[in-house]
Amino acid sequence: MGAYDKFKVDVGLEKKGIVLDFTEFRITIARAGGNNKRYDKVLEAKSRPYLRAIQTETMDNDRAEQLLKEVYADCVILNWEVLQEDGKYKKGIEDPKDGKLLPCKPENIVKVLNTPELKDLWIDVRNQAQKASLFRASIEEARAGN
Repeated sequence: MGAYDKFKVDVGLEKKGIVLDFTEFRITIARAGGNNKRYDKVLEAKSRPYLRAIQTETMDNDRAEQLLKEVYADCVILNWEVLQEDGKYKKGIEDPKDGKLLPCKPENIVKVLNTPELKDLWIDVRNQAQKASLFRASIEEARAGN
């Protein structure tokens, strides 16, 4: 049973996501890869026009990172909520310009991920979405108190 204890993931959790709680806001993310086949399909579709550049290792790093942000906005970042003054979370994303709440949709997610001052947020979300350990069945059972 050792391999199962160490590596068994919750297939449903990889798709429905986990919550990254940053106190003032929280983001629900699916796994980037694993059993999240939508991620693979979207990544392939967005990368297709750049296949030659990828194969020859000549793709511009900034363009590659932008594509990855778009993929995450489409199929990894499932929800974004902001803590309100009443202590409740409201679905939406704070606009980098004026702080107003924007709808939680891919173009707004990309807008926030492209904010230079939030580069570390992008790095953290990307890293967390790639960690298989966060999507393990044993972790989810512990969260549920089982």
